[in-house]
Amino acid sequence: GVNRVEQQAQRLRHAAANELTRLLDSNPGQANVLKERAAAYARLGNYQQAVTDYSASLKLQPDEASVLHVRGLAYEQLGQHDRALQDYERAIAIQPQLADVYINRGVTFGRMGNFRQSVASLSEGICLAPENPHGYFNRGMTYFQQGELAGAIDDFSAVIRLSPNDDAAYYWRGIANEEAGRQPEALADYR
Repeated sequence: GVNRVEQQAQRLRHAAANELTRLLDSNPGQANVLKERAAAYARLGNYQQAVTDYSASLKLQPDEASVLHVRGLAYEQLGQHDRALQDYERAIAIQPQLADVYINRGVTFGRMGNFRQSVASLSEGICLAPENPHGYFNRGMTYFQQGELAGAIDDFSAVIRLSPNDDAAYYWRGIANEEAGRQPEALADYR
């Protein structure tokens, strides 16, 4: 069943990390191999080792915005929000068109309780990638947390337009509609 598939996937992830380690042992200092091994460690849930490898890669290629972004994600998994924000800021300074960096920065601000900054960053990400439902969903959640139900409903509706089978968007729009006193709309969302 599913458990066997996940076990096989874990074995493959470990094998990939081990093979990348062998490559680095025979030829150290390869930024691309360090990035790949860091990604393998992140998929295994070993975020500290992922940060270590992303950091080593950045020593070799310090202006790699995509590596700063994924290291920021790893820091986020470790609960190191300030370090994640530093990486997102550096990535944006290097490559300001990366919508996902703005979105993840917005999520981090939200986790830190900085809702105004969260909405601003998520909005920037949405402007850069208006077809990306993740920006709308996360901004909708931020609006909801602030009690701004109209904004939440609008953003969850945008997610549904972009991704009509997104059950979470229907669920959260239903809750927002219910809290706004819009029972028929809420019931339709709970379908």
